[in-house]
Amino acid sequence: MTTDSTPQKAIFSALRRDGVRAPSALEPGEIARAASADPEGFARVLRAFTRFVTPGVGTSSHDATGTRILLDAIAAGLEEPSHHLDYLRASTDLFIALDRVGTSSAVKARDTSTLIDAARNATAGDPARYNSPGGQIAAAVTRGKIHSLEDRDAANDEFARARDMDTARIIRHFYVDMGAMTYYSDPAISEADTTADITGIQESLRPYGEVAARASTSLVISVDARFYRVYAPLLHFYAQQLPDIDVSIVICGNRGVAKELITDSRRYMNALRALNHSGKATNIHHYVIPVPQFVAEPKTFYACARFFVAPQLLNRYENLYLMDADLTVDTHPAAFLNSVSKLPFAAPRTGGEAALSPWRRYMAGNIPLNRSVLDTTILEDIQRYLAVGLRSRASWMLDQNSLAYAIERSPASFTNLNEYSRPFRAPSFKVTWEKNFQG
Repeated sequence: MTTDSTPQKAIFSALRRDGVRAPSALEPGEIARAASADPEGFARVLRAFTRFVTPGVGTSSHDATGTRILLDAIAAGLEEPSHHLDYLRASTDLFIALDRVGTSSAVKARDTSTLIDAARNATAGDPARYNSPGGQIAAAVTRGKIHSLEDRDAANDEFARARDMDTARIIRHFYVDMGAMTYYSDPAISEADTTADITGIQESLRPYGEVAARASTSLVISVDARFYRVYAPLLHFYAQQLPDIDVSIVICGNRGVAKELITDSRRYMNALRALNHSGKATNIHHYVIPVPQFVAEPKTFYACARFFVAPQLLNRYENLYLMDADLTVDTHPAAFLNSVSKLPFAAPRTGGEAALSPWRRYMAGNIPLNRSVLDTTILEDIQRYLAVGLRSRASWMLDQNSLAYAIERSPASFTNLNEYSRPFRAPSFKVTWEKNFQG
């Protein structure tokens, strides 16, 4: 049973706003009473703490001891245990334990033994903290992350254990570790029969109108109707300003939806041309691809579709740059694209403690491809991984899990994109654009 009483609202608002700074304004007993009166509301508020107890999610390093003290004090005052709070308490304890041995340096050195020992000592030193389902799930997720640095099978065993125990959907509730839901062992991928699914997706791709290549390089963006409307104005403007680079936009949906979107975009481009006197953009090409019936979460497919269509587009172009729709350009990209044009495959590799999570180890928003990638198994490995994971409803971060898998199998064909000066950025202002969309 939940209630909307003003005192609880004020307490929850302060917790959500202040996070680890809340102790300066609130007493743990107050929080516990509000949590006991509204457990569901309290569970939602606890999401504000995840950035303080998950390696690499927060904007800066910090001492989580105060967070652990606060969460423990709240737990002591609850009328009934909270699985969500237990998960956070264990996660905080493990965060501190790993931080003490140097998470970033251990991840960089792939020193799994030091990290595993730290996690093991934490659970042995305070067993009561890890006896609850929430505590056990947090411990399994943390061990899975550590093992993923060197041993995919061992990591998968831990993540599978966490998934099996998570009947309360705690991992999905907190979101930041959703990648644990689609982390798989090599046999689960290599032995899966995904050929028909992959072939079906690729054969369903259709060009919309004239798509003759006008450049040797194309940017490739896959979107749904909503993201198209939010970001197409900027993408079309960039295309107009960069006539020597093609822009291939893959619309995920049916042809009727695509026709409506493209008709509106052509009106926009005609108006833009009349307004800024910068010429007509003839380098924008549209493709349509339906969401396959086997896909459990269409939103994930929108992000993954570009990896399925890359082989066909590489028949048209020498180079592709697979990118998120919400990126802006801060300098002319020609020099950058030329500098990476000889790389078969590259992706930004995450540094520091964030790389402990395999689904944050490589980022999927900026992926340059050279036609020579077709001589490797990288795209095939990514596609097979995606085809398996797309059947899962809790599949967000699947694309980045697939990158980790493919790069592990073909490390010699991978280049860290962070070694190059990248002009594409995701502006924080994009949050406002998406909120303002009235669809």
